[in-house]
Amino acid sequence: MKHFFAQNFAEDFLPTSKSIAEFLDFILRVDKKRKIPPFLRHFYLYKAIRANAQETEKLGSFARNFTQFLLNSNFFLKFYDELCAECVLIESLEKLDIYAFYDDHLKVLKAIFKTYQEILTNAHFFDKYFLEDYQITFELLDRFDAIMVHLEGFLNRFEMQVFTKIAQKLPITFRLTLDSFNQAYYQNLFGLELDLGFYEITLFREKFSVKGSNLENPDAQQKAWQNPTLEVLEFNDKIAEVGGIFAQIDVWLEQGIKPEQICVVLPNEDFAQYLKLFDKARNFNFAMGNSLKDSALYRNLKSFVQEKSESAQENLESPQEGDVCDSSLIPNFQSFEAFKEFLQNLETHSKASQTIKEKFLETLGQFEFALEYLKPLSLKEQILVFLNLIEEVSLDDVGGGRISVIGILETRGICFDYLIIPEFNAGNVPSFSEKDLFLNTAIRQRVGLPTRENRENLQKHYYAQLIQKSRQTWIMCLDNDESKPSRFLLEDSIFGHARFLKASLKYSEYFLSGKALNYQEREIIAPMNVESFSATSLQCFLTCKRKYYYRYILGFKEPPSGAVNIGSKIHEILKMVYCSAKTYDMDSMYQEVCEKLKKSDSAREFFDSALAAKYLKRFFETEKSRLESGWIPFCFEQDFCFDLFGFTLRGRMDRIDKRGDEVCVLDYKYKRNLKVESKNYEKATDFQLPLYALAVQKGVIGSVPEKIQAGFYDLYEAKIEQEKDLNAKIEDLQEKLEKIRANCKEVNFELAPKYETCKYCDFIYLCNRY
Repeated sequence: MKHFFAQNFAEDFLPTSKSIAEFLDFILRVDKKRKIPPFLRHFYLYKAIRANAQETEKLGSFARNFTQFLLNSNFFLKFYDELCAECVLIESLEKLDIYAFYDDHLKVLKAIFKTYQEILTNAHFFDKYFLEDYQITFELLDRFDAIMVHLEGFLNRFEMQVFTKIAQKLPITFRLTLDSFNQAYYQNLFGLELDLGFYEITLFREKFSVKGSNLENPDAQQKAWQNPTLEVLEFNDKIAEVGGIFAQIDVWLEQGIKPEQICVVLPNEDFAQYLKLFDKARNFNFAMGNSLKDSALYRNLKSFVQEKSESAQENLESPQEGDVCDSSLIPNFQSFEAFKEFLQNLETHSKASQTIKEKFLETLGQFEFALEYLKPLSLKEQILVFLNLIEEVSLDDVGGGRISVIGILETRGICFDYLIIPEFNAGNVPSFSEKDLFLNTAIRQRVGLPTRENRENLQKHYYAQLIQKSRQTWIMCLDNDESKPSRFLLEDSIFGHARFLKASLKYSEYFLSGKALNYQEREIIAPMNVESFSATSLQCFLTCKRKYYYRYILGFKEPPSGAVNIGSKIHEILKMVYCSAKTYDMDSMYQEVCEKLKKSDSAREFFDSALAAKYLKRFFETEKSRLESGWIPFCFEQDFCFDLFGFTLRGRMDRIDKRGDEVCVLDYKYKRNLKVESKNYEKATDFQLPLYALAVQKGVIGSVPEKIQAGFYDLYEAKIEQEKDLNAKIEDLQEKLEKIRANCKEVNFELAPKYETCKYCDFIYLCNRY
């Protein structure tokens, strides 16, 4: 979705966009019932199994207690989900099982699922829409003229059923690319004869209209590479494979390839742990984030709760850097409230550990809703349900680099010019589904459930689309006694033009050759050959000398964004309106400002301007009060230039108001949560207002007034934030300029002491602060 927005709506409003699952939850409802929270599904299914205990013994003793059941319950839920997704009732399976291969199993599952539905109904919950008298809330669609569905995977029967009903009211267009792997599936789903290629298929009132197959895909962003490269490298071990990944990235970067054009796609996301281990310079950005189940806090809690013997404490881990919990501090909880207090009172010693703690508490807040339904469980089992929920939570990789690392499912609908796909081995490709364990292919085909061949074709479709859109692709796999290359490599339609190579032994030695050394900070000491400051450049120097060096000494500049700065637009309009006003009639001046704000070159600028107009209404009300109190605006966009301690100080004051022998210098600020620096001036970096006051003292506006005020005019809140102690800050400014002048022959252009300063800096990658 992010890729789709970036390619099609970079400078415009984003359309209302949802995944298909989000759309169904948005548009469907079951009257007088709530959708069951995910963490209650296991418990209610367990109750259903226990209610049919005699029957379920035929399937084995996997649910003697809830703890044991949690380890084995995924099969039941996945099979249940699959039946509902494909609109298949379990009774239809019984009729088709003519040789009674699955007779006992199907009877047990039928009883379990029936009891499960009864338990849900009694609690006023529902699980799957297919089994309910669901309703479509068409009123939510009234503001839309049409719906566009971008298909990369397979659309299941229930989803198609809902779209068919919606298409009675408004047209739905499906965008999809057909290849040899998904052609038969969609021909069967739509009931249409379709060739290979890209299609736009519109469904409206039970009629299809088709555009394709030579239609150009507007979302593909696919380049017609003349000689695309596809290499398959076989390695002896994983360390060599990781070395091969880093070595190939080195080659591409040396060729001038931008890091953003490179992507590492993981068929098995567990391999990310190897990349993280060797990515000392933080070049990778892991789309899957960092799972909370990898934290010491989760592992220690899980081990502590699961172990019954006193030796449990001996198995707990010591905290690592960034972890929260010292295993020796875990108490024997007497209640869930005590467990909650334990999490709340955990001490953290780093930003990373604080983030983990906050995510645990956030998830706990969502989970507490379920506690009243989990009363039959023991405290240990309640905590295990919570930890089961934690397993699904990840922290975003916010400090990652510019090279993407993503799972194969995240590649749907996007493309990268340079690809590396490691771990292309049997067991990973194709990925195995527990759903295929139950029911043979013949029954699945007859009842309409996806077969193993269907699932494998879908995976082939993903890889085929990904490789076709890339300029260079490197497939990496292991070939040793334990791991063999995937049989997908025998698929000629994807890998027929590939070059198969045995990986060089040099890759095994990559991390021994000095290339993986830790990042060493570069020191920049140079004379400061700058003779002038503005308020902005001075603040930059005082905040981060390295940023000042890049911007004002080397002259590096950020690329233009192309978007209009709404703050600058407001400044210019206010100047025009105030300068042309013969009398300060604030109501008519506000109307004039609104008219000028309407002139916009894009929908985004028009929206921002309309929003600004609403805030400025309060601004002009404040202006009326200032006029009544005697303040008269008399000077606008006043330039100044004067010398102080050997530096030329330059700038432009937005506005100056006068009342008798006193003046007030104002600087417009169109930003939320505006703050003026406190009296701790030793750490102050913003000297804009003292600089303006000094300019007035130097006679920029003619005669020097007896009293000078200075403040930021907050256009959001329509109030003036005055400098608390202007004279004291002027003195501090003079001291800082004197100190800079004394040391300007040799300046250490060091990095900002706090990483928070670097978050939105243009030079974050130059400084390795990402």
